Amino acid sequence: MTQKLQDKDDIQLVCQPTEVLTAQFRADLETITDRQIVLLFDAFEHTGEILERWLLEILAGKHGRLPPNCIWVIAGLNQLDSVVWSGYEPVELQLIPFTPEEATKFLQNSGVSVLNEISIILEGSGCLPLLLAVLTKNAHNHPALMGDTNEMMRSFLQSALNQR
Repeated sequence: MTQKLQDKDDIQLVCQPTEVLTAQFRADLETITDRQIVLLFDAFEHTGEILERWLLEILAGKHGRLPPNCIWVIAGLNQLDSVVWSGYEPVELQLIPFTPEEATKFLQNSGVSVLNEISIILEGSGCLPLLLAVLTKNAHNHPALMGDTNEMMRSFLQSALNQR
């Protein structure tokens, strides 16, 4: 910032970024009146440290009321703190593995059609949705890995680490 800020909006943005950007975010949400809005906050075990206070402020109305057509989805490995989130009565959904039939359909819809590959992926994935998605990608990009369950698991873990 080599130049002095002269515009009052710029000064306010620099001095109070959360307040300014949240107000704009809320205003943008309010322009959508003809359909449902779903806001997804995934990997909350990583992002919660930064987002939790902000989300609670928004839900508490500190920045004004949210439009009634907003649904918030917070997903993560850990449950939300029941004391901190007590006033919001979250609906908790536990993600469970696909059935073998669901997993097979997922694989076929993802372009994996060779029965041997489907069988190997089902065995190596335990029908876990995220692992299925990663292994499906590997089936397309690295077909040689399909027979090695240890290599599939290494690839999955590497993919998970890269997403951090």
